[in-house]
Amino acid sequence: MFFTRVPGTVCRKLLRVTAVVAAVGGVSAISAPAEAEVVPVAAVARVAPVGKVAPAAKVVVIGVPGLTWEAVKASPELTALVGEAQVGSITVKTAGPVTCPIDGWLTISAGARAWGSGPGEACGALPAITGGEVAGWRAYANRQAEHHTGARIGRLGEIAQAAETGHAGRPSEAGRGGEAGRAGESRESARAGDSGESRESGRPGESGESGRRGRAGESGEAGRGVRAGESGGSGRGGGSGRAGQLVCGFGAGAAIALARADGSVANWRPEFDAARLASNSCGAAIVDAGALLGQEDAGALAGHGDAGALAGRREAGALAGQEGGGALAGREGGGALAGHGDAGAVAGQEGGGAWAGHGDAGAVAGREGGGALAGHRDAGRRIAELVARVKGAGGRVLLVGIGQQSAEARRELLVAMQFAPEGGSGWLTSASTRRPGLIQLSDITATIVHERTPGTSDLSGVDNAGPLDGSPIRATGDRSSDVGAVIENRLDFNQRFEQQRPRLIAVSLTILAAELLALAWFWIKRSPRSRRTFVFTLLVQCGFFVSVFLSTLTFWWRWPAPGFSLYCVVLGGSVILAGLAQCVLKRDAFLGIALAAYLTLLLDGVLGTPLQFGSMFTDGPITGGRFYGFGNSTFATLAVAALVTAGAVAQRLINKSRAQAAIAVLAIGGAAIVVDGWPGWGTDFGGIIALTPAVLLMAWLTWRGNISLRALIGEGLAGLLAVSAVAFADYSRPPEARTHFGAFVARFLDGDASELLIRKLQAAAHPFTGIGGWAMLAGVVLWMVATVLPGRVPFPAYRTFYNKLPMARPTLLALSTCGLIGMLLNDAGVALPAIMIGFALPLLAAHLLATPSRAPLDAHPTTDHL
Repeated sequence: MFFTRVPGTVCRKLLRVTAVVAAVGGVSAISAPAEAEVVPVAAVARVAPVGKVAPAAKVVVIGVPGLTWEAVKASPELTALVGEAQVGSITVKTAGPVTCPIDGWLTISAGARAWGSGPGEACGALPAITGGEVAGWRAYANRQAEHHTGARIGRLGEIAQAAETGHAGRPSEAGRGGEAGRAGESRESARAGDSGESRESGRPGESGESGRRGRAGESGEAGRGVRAGESGGSGRGGGSGRAGQLVCGFGAGAAIALARADGSVANWRPEFDAARLASNSCGAAIVDAGALLGQEDAGALAGHGDAGALAGRREAGALAGQEGGGALAGREGGGALAGHGDAGAVAGQEGGGAWAGHGDAGAVAGREGGGALAGHRDAGRRIAELVARVKGAGGRVLLVGIGQQSAEARRELLVAMQFAPEGGSGWLTSASTRRPGLIQLSDITATIVHERTPGTSDLSGVDNAGPLDGSPIRATGDRSSDVGAVIENRLDFNQRFEQQRPRLIAVSLTILAAELLALAWFWIKRSPRSRRTFVFTLLVQCGFFVSVFLSTLTFWWRWPAPGFSLYCVVLGGSVILAGLAQCVLKRDAFLGIALAAYLTLLLDGVLGTPLQFGSMFTDGPITGGRFYGFGNSTFATLAVAALVTAGAVAQRLINKSRAQAAIAVLAIGGAAIVVDGWPGWGTDFGGIIALTPAVLLMAWLTWRGNISLRALIGEGLAGLLAVSAVAFADYSRPPEARTHFGAFVARFLDGDASELLIRKLQAAAHPFTGIGGWAMLAGVVLWMVATVLPGRVPFPAYRTFYNKLPMARPTLLALSTCGLIGMLLNDAGVALPAIMIGFALPLLAAHLLATPSRAPLDAHPTTDHL
């Protein structure tokens, strides 16, 4: 028999994966608005398209809080840098509601989204580095546990320590005072520099005193099993790509990024040291430009207190001040912050690149950890000079925005430029975003780790901590040689993701108001004209679920007044679709819109979701939502469209053959399942968990009319087995080839998924903190009761429709099943079935109202209409 030839280990693994999927698979799958799907750093090889991967080289990261593309456009020096660089935008969304500089640096430290700012706190100065430790580090670590971020701050420092000593296990330990190599005496290794002088004391409070010294003139590090001065030598546990070389840090932000799990810091200096960076002892480096640039010219940064300059933006209502007069920069919906004295250059004025400041940020020139560049016209020049000095040290230079300084500014993508030794242009990307021109903060961590351990497939770090959330940054494709066009492309890219949510609410309220007015007219007049008008408004709501995706084809973000343009495009598209469907298809108008949504999303999924990306139904990179694949709203639309289309087609076949009708359901629903779940297409693991049982149930009811408990359990197991097979196949591949399907299974089996599951459960429960969540739940319950107990519905037309049409019951039960499973296993919770009902209910109502009361029940009711 077949099963006797399957190895026992394979069977056991498959059973384990099945158990994992049954227990938690759906909870972690469909991306919630505040949670991005990430691909581990080890999953680069086959997940992302092939691009130009830079060779192993020294990586130097220059972090600038609040570095926007508006600032680049305003600075001739920064504009000139664009012509030399590979370009992209970086999303700085972290675990907390606001991304202050501390949040950004901690995210790089952890290789995952971290939470640094306290709830309700304004962005302040970075913590001081005293005695070789980051002040308040324990509080930051406790904050990760409190908010279940799953971020292990200090991880980059531990990985760097392991790579330096050639030991991939525990971090090296230094001795007390002048001794090194004895375990447990100190948490910090003494560093031997180029001249043999220690850079950092091994004990708190002894900063500046030497620990174990290296040989004069030789670079190296004294650590467990590694002699000072032996760069590249291996210690205990074998060598790695650059054993003996250090990850150097300059500035307070760099100290935070490179701190170890206990908050201790080594290989760090408060000032930038070009000679130190250029030495062979620095295998990589992080530079906090926000803290260091002010040391060259104290007058270049905003002077004090509440004087942080805020860059003006399109549609932001910026008011320009004159040089020396203090700048005032406004933003839509946000407070204005005053510039001070001669620091009042405004974005848009030549040389006046403004960086986001904040009233409580304390961004004082030269102050350690100040972290915010003011809007001074010389700031761009000084950043360009710093880049030139860093490039002189050799290697690969990344200039990136790190964080922002106000709640309003956090919804903006920041600047990312890479200066590769081999030159070349192109767009920056990574396997974690799969989008040309887009990277995220955790990619910086992965890039440093990858370059320090070239050719290593296991980049998970130390102590089996699991994979990093980011992926190495690389360049792909070609970009325009016109620098101005490149900058405008980045500004347009920002606009594409800044307008959706407010305009989604505006369009929805407009359609709702029209429906209520049409309903009132129909309720009063009961005339054919008022009926058609009300049906039309219902079809407009249905058309919205198609227009929201097709709007991306208009490039509305390049139009004047992008926000208003998006509103008009989506609303106008909804009206056009409704009008065409009503004029051409008459009573089947509902089916035309459902079919349009089904075909649009199938095509979009196969092409890699270009229509969803940037539409109203994706939160996108600014809020850290999905970078690729189908999100919650898109899945809900596809599920309704697929099930309604399948039901309508099966209704036309069922009198001829129930088997053929059931096959049609399986074909139409199966295509949606494949596109929704296939890695690289919809990549929606949780979607197939919810949709597969619904399609199987609908097909069974179509074939047999009823379903027994045994058949119901069998269908559930069949769906679970199908989903498990996908996860098992992905999990069985090498770690570097897995998608997030297999990566999550591996994380769960390793016991590393608890924080992720807790966050998703919290997200599912969040709607119930207000009345909106309970209102959605009430609507979902009423819908499900109506599908199970149609006799309780006080509308004769619905009861007749349900009882007389063979495919009405299977379709409605399949919709409820999909919504119920999605609600229970999805981090969107009750919002998922509520979105489904928002599409399905007007489809059903429009069909019932468009059908005369004597039809379709009096003449061949089982063959004409659903």
